[in-house]
Amino acid sequence: MSQIEVVREQVGSVLAEPMELPWLTGRRFCVLETAPAGLDAPERDRLLAAAFTQLDGAVPGGAEAPEGACVLIADPAERARRPALRWDSPPFVHAGYLPDGRQVRIAYFSRSALEIPAPPRRDGSWQPAGGYRIEPVAGPVAPEAVVELWTREQALAPEAAARRAGELLLVAVDPAGNPVGAATAFLDFNVTLRGLFWSFRAFVAAAHRNSDVGLALLLAGRDRLAERHRTGDRRGLGVLLTLVNPGLQARFTPGRWTLTDFVLVGQQDGSDIRIHPFPGAEAPEP
Repeated sequence: MSQIEVVREQVGSVLAEPMELPWLTGRRFCVLETAPAGLDAPERDRLLAAAFTQLDGAVPGGAEAPEGACVLIADPAERARRPALRWDSPPFVHAGYLPDGRQVRIAYFSRSALEIPAPPRRDGSWQPAGGYRIEPVAGPVAPEAVVELWTREQALAPEAAARRAGELLLVAVDPAGNPVGAATAFLDFNVTLRGLFWSFRAFVAAAHRNSDVGLALLLAGRDRLAERHRTGDRRGLGVLLTLVNPGLQARFTPGRWTLTDFVLVGQQDGSDIRIHPFPGAEAPEP
């Protein structure tokens, strides 16, 4: 697919050309550009939305086919006009900056979305099936019990487990009340995205992985961090998930996870980097 004209109207048109981002190898995007230059902002926005909709329904599948669309924004004033980490329509999300300073925004096509069955919701929160429960850190499970879980399962050395206990967010327990998993979060600066995110990690004991405990921890942890942001803790722009397990990466390859609302924005040291942007959070300037 070379550069093509996707949308043509009396006021202008949109051109598309495939490209691969340096930090997202193996995935191609249709770079959208409006022409002619000088279109006012509402017309540009409308044309880009029309082009994304058209491509979403027209680009065929296949290993070499683009998985989504991309816009590159060089003008700081244009970035300031639509600063949200993720736009509402089309849903372009901030994915970093090119070496020349242009901001990169990507949006995946519908065929690059993954539908995951949702776990139950009880008492207004995500809860696993089978009698498992997600408990807050201040609940009935002592942090020392989670440290013992991590070390017993050889997930962490004792010293590292003790340090990570300070990052505890949620604990998963079995029907008997024993800890079988935990979620942690810490603030971390992402070099590609140029901003602070809550780096989220979840662990489930080996004997309990054939369940939806891990998914419930992810959803409940995401919501807990988003609520913190909504009620005034604005230190993080969103939740960042680093998928280090090769098996999980191979299983959950689509760029957008619809239930959890995590979007693939990059790769680092062979691991997928996905983010869940907080509503109202703005993309950092380079």
